[in-house]
Amino acid sequence: MKEKIVNFLKYNWFVVLGRLCFLQIHEICLLSRHIGNVRLYDNKSKLQAFITMKSHSLEKGMAIGNSRKGFGYQKAIGLLNDISVYIERVGNDDFMPGQLSILKSYIDYSSSIGVEYKDITKKFCDLLYRYKIDVKDFDNSGVLYMNHTKLLKEIHSDFKHFSKSRYSIRDFAQNEKAINMDTLYEALEIAQKTPSACNRQSQHVHIFTDKTLCSDIFTFQGGNKGFSKEMKAAILITADINSYFINEVHQVYIDGGLYAMNLLYSLHFVGLASIPLTMGMKPARMNKFKKQFHIPDNEMPIVLIGVGYYKENYKVAVSHRKSVSTYTTINK
Repeated sequence: MKEKIVNFLKYNWFVVLGRLCFLQIHEICLLSRHIGNVRLYDNKSKLQAFITMKSHSLEKGMAIGNSRKGFGYQKAIGLLNDISVYIERVGNDDFMPGQLSILKSYIDYSSSIGVEYKDITKKFCDLLYRYKIDVKDFDNSGVLYMNHTKLLKEIHSDFKHFSKSRYSIRDFAQNEKAINMDTLYEALEIAQKTPSACNRQSQHVHIFTDKTLCSDIFTFQGGNKGFSKEMKAAILITADINSYFINEVHQVYIDGGLYAMNLLYSLHFVGLASIPLTMGMKPARMNKFKKQFHIPDNEMPIVLIGVGYYKENYKVAVSHRKSVSTYTTINK
């Protein structure tokens, strides 16, 4: 009898619904205290994340194969204002050189493609003067110019060099060559060893190679303007909610994310250029996405990966990384 009661409480739909509601209330309370939307300008970490998103959008624009003249103007203006707010409230700390370096790279890059932003340049110079900032302290940001022949040597070296050689690509080769499915399947086989909770392997891989379908899915995702036409395949990574239980409702994202990163490395190893594209959407839009592209309701989209071929010479966003010491705590 006791076992029957326990099983009823564990697996009854109404009981599970009530427990999930309780968990959601707890999560809502946690998010309402800490999510980035709340008191953005009063929190250093939130403001850093907000500024980083804006500055990286400029880096991404510079890394597109055929950057549109005039891209990023409003974002650059907004970024200058937000940086001023940050320095006033937090100070000119170690976070600033990387962000200001991206702005300088953006001004220089725009000038190199025939666009002179006199107002942005003036605001930038005024900001440096006002806060006594020296450009010599700037990090190397903006874009890097890469060579595919050299990259192949890095790919087949030790893991340290291999890992550091992987970049998100927005400067794909422009050709009519279809994606090589044998190469793609080789990457999938390499990624099979991805760890998952209790070896549940909840991932599902949806591959789109039809031009129209790829165009539709990239358009729906929306974060790939300027380079989506050169991508030859779209890979949607999902994870199956059916594989998890009430005390691990977020494990679906962890296992799916682990698999996605391993697949990105695998694609890099087999010589395919790729870029992860976020699938963060409001529920109504996510439901529309699932319906349009025939994704089962029990599968949670984790990330969309655009795949294509490398140019011989291409450019990538520097995407400066934080120092390890800034996010590491040694607990003794």
